[in-house]
Amino acid sequence: PAVIAVTESVNGRYYAATATITGSFSTVTNTTKDFDSHNAYSAGTLTIPVSGKYQFNAGLMTTATGAINAATELALFKNGTEISSGLQIMGGSQTIDSANVSDIVNCLAGDLITVKITSNASAVTVTASNFRNYFSWARVGN
Repeated sequence: PAVIAVTESVNGRYYAATATITGSFSTVTNTTKDFDSHNAYSAGTLTIPVSGKYQFNAGLMTTATGAINAATELALFKNGTEISSGLQIMGGSQTIDSANVSDIVNCLAGDLITVKITSNASAVTVTASNFRNYFSWARVGN
């Protein structure tokens, strides 16, 4: 790829999502591009185009058969290792759940960032939404 200038913006946002949600982490794939300055996101994986600090934000809304203390975790992974997560704990018998994660992470060019989800509720599926299901990023510093 072309050399990216220090002052060049690096950012992106995708929305709408698919995921197979079980008791183990699985990758969330956001399917609709809003913008992607370097076409760095593909099939659920963001390849960092230039080193720096990045702000990541992700949200996912699900339906499930929940019970008290059932939980859904939405997490950021860097190069296959969990680095940050948001945990939503159900307060009882509910059917709608939403998890979010946001963090600033130091990244190197070529690092792979994925958003993954896990839940111990029953029959968890992604709820169709163009504004509740998203993944966005922006380089915020060198």
